[in-house]
Amino acid sequence: EIPVDQICSDRLGTALYKLSLSGNRVHSIPDQLTVKLTGLRVLDVSQCDLHSVPDKWDLPSLKKLNLSHNRILKCPSQSVFRGLPQLEHLDLY
Repeated sequence: EIPVDQICSDRLGTALYKLSLSGNRVHSIPDQLTVKLTGLRVLDVSQCDLHSVPDKWDLPSLKKLNLSHNRILKCPSQSVFRGLPQLEHLDLY
């Protein structure tokens, strides 16, 4: 197990470009993951038993976000996408 603090450290925050938590029952995305991983290009949180997504995102390099196969009850607000200016692919299936 790697603590979220280590994943979101200054060193990894800009160097990490792909993160998959797929299949892990995390139930929610830690806020740190959506604002500190500025170099992230791909985030896969499919099959994580998510019920919602954070309101604040600041991932300027993110191109692909996989939220599929979760239990998201409410569609993310439009403001979420302001923090994802490079987003090209969003999977909500």
